[in-house]
Amino acid sequence: MFARWNKSKNFKSYTCRSCINKRYHVKLKRPNCIYFPYQSKCPSCGKMRNIVSDLRFSGKLKMLFGKTPKDDESSE
Repeated sequence: MFARWNKSKNFKSYTCRSCINKRYHVKLKRPNCIYFPYQSKCPSCGKMRNIVSDLRFSGKLKMLFGKTPKDDESSE
């Protein structure tokens, strides 16, 4: 749980929201993120997207209390 928080606290990868959702297994929505003013190429997926520069407080809470991949495997 806290390893996820450290990743969001040092969140300087500058990727799109969909790549963040896939990588950290969360469901961030548009109001949870702060974006750069212009679209640019996402380094993870290579598409032209709105790049996330930081997370709002609600987004950081989702990163902190979101499900980890281990939780998904243990529920099966």
